[in-house]
Amino acid sequence: MELTPPTAEDIQAACEMALGYKPTVVKHVKSVAQKPKYFGIQPDTESSDLERIISAALENAPQEEGMKVFWEELKKKKRVADRPHITIVHSKAIDEAKDLWERCSVLDNMVTLPPFTYRLGELISNGEVMALTVTDLGVVDDGQGGLGAAKSYLKELPEAVLNRLHITVGTESDNTAAFEAGRMVEKWKYGSKDASIRVLPLGDIHGQGRLRAFFF
Repeated sequence: MELTPPTAEDIQAACEMALGYKPTVVKHVKSVAQKPKYFGIQPDTESSDLERIISAALENAPQEEGMKVFWEELKKKKRVADRPHITIVHSKAIDEAKDLWERCSVLDNMVTLPPFTYRLGELISNGEVMALTVTDLGVVDDGQGGLGAAKSYLKELPEAVLNRLHITVGTESDNTAAFEAGRMVEKWKYGSKDASIRVLPLGDIHGQGRLRAFFF
């Protein structure tokens, strides 16, 4: 079949028709808000300076040579966490921790919320992952409001959550998931006799930070 090429007039008419076209049915698509990956506490600058804290602790601990070697490996391989945080609840656990997830969401959406305080208890490692334990969680009144809600939130935090609070320092490779730090801390808190877990008390290191949603 032989087709006749369109003329300039035909092309112009088609363009004008396309530009003037208005759909008779319009579908409205609602934008979907991005879901947080987890809720946690963003540490202040002082207590998130992992290199300063850990190097100072290991400098005075000649008995922890293995931990020192692992720390140096993490730095050399650039495996030290560049965005330290204290995870409260992860989206992967939302089915069994729905109530906690919702309470975190409520606090995250508040206009004002005071900072939470904590103490860094120990440096802990098993040769695959390194972490700082977090304890003595509290709240400070900064005069900006939300103190009552923050205190109520702390009071209702499950013991299981409090026993695994930590800051992941780093993992030996991508084959070791960051959540293994929480498992290691839990095992130690519950009295594990795992000889690979080494623990170094840090002394009196305090910090504070804001509860927020994390999307990375």
